[in-house]
Amino acid sequence: MTDLFDLTTTYVVVAGDTATRFEGGEAFWRRMASNDAALSPADGGWLVSSYVLTESWQNWEMHPKGDEVVHCRTGACSFVLETPSGARTLELTPGQTVVVPRGTWHTAKVDDQAELLHITYGSGTTFKPVAPTNSAR
Repeated sequence: MTDLFDLTTTYVVVAGDTATRFEGGEAFWRRMASNDAALSPADGGWLVSSYVLTESWQNWEMHPKGDEVVHCRTGACSFVLETPSGARTLELTPGQTVVVPRGTWHTAKVDDQAELLHITYGSGTTFKPVAPTNSAR
């Protein structure tokens, strides 16, 4: 069935030649973390989602089984990658895209608001909290 939908509230997983829609947001990630069998198509495919960020992420994330493409549609944010030589900060503005290599911890810092399109091989995604700092961002 072909219907219009909002990519910020409904995610799409592309596996093989099939695109499957799922309810997005926190509910999706809770279901992924609990290994919900209904999300099995998400385990072996590319997750396509869009987020309007109004605040910095409270966690780092890492995708062990594939790269992630992040494209800034509107606004601006800092994307921070943990690299062997230390943290690398990339300023994303409209039209800019970064490929986050598989196995790289990353987080986003937002000063105002940004809309990001994500294409993620999300199987096995892992999270860890951002360490609190004394400096304001």
